[in-house]
Amino acid sequence: MSSMLEVKNIQVAYGKIIAVKDVSVTVEKGEIVTLIGSNGAGKSTTLRTISGLIKPKSGEILFNGQRIDGVPGHDIVAMGICHSPEGRRIFPRMSGGEQQMLAVSRALMGDPKLLLLDEPSMGLAPVLVELIFETIVKIRQQGVTILLIEQNATAALEVADRAYVLESGKVKISGSAKELSADDKVTKAYLGH
Repeated sequence: MSSMLEVKNIQVAYGKIIAVKDVSVTVEKGEIVTLIGSNGAGKSTTLRTISGLIKPKSGEILFNGQRIDGVPGHDIVAMGICHSPEGRRIFPRMSGGEQQMLAVSRALMGDPKLLLLDEPSMGLAPVLVELIFETIVKIRQQGVTILLIEQNATAALEVADRAYVLESGKVKISGSAKELSADDKVTKAYLGH
């Protein structure tokens, strides 16, 4: 049986600049999978490509076995994939926590099978970060599969089942969230230990 989401060797370029180089990611039904890495690693570009906002230069993206790379974003939403972009881009006049919760709520209105979350905790106070991650766990408990992009690697690894570390547009390390939380290279580079 195939995974809910299969990203196979995608390459994404902005003009001559290759932002994502040969990235492969799988997400099984019911999982929370996180992509972590520094700014410019290709995390948001990968998410935007899955959601149909960017067409990959090469590679394939399959959702429930059906190829979706190159399918327009509105058709991808109709299939059950909803993208919640970083809230500040959509609701500039609200304070941070309100923006993020509204962005997530707006994505959930589409009754997604797969929710793509882009930096939901960015710029939030610690108490709100905790609330956002509690909400992510509750969303999964309602039967929604989640692909999470997050700068706060520690919090992301606490709620995720599996993780991929992106570096310079490539998957550097992947494994269970527990394995990556215990990996010295990951903790030094991304968790600040």
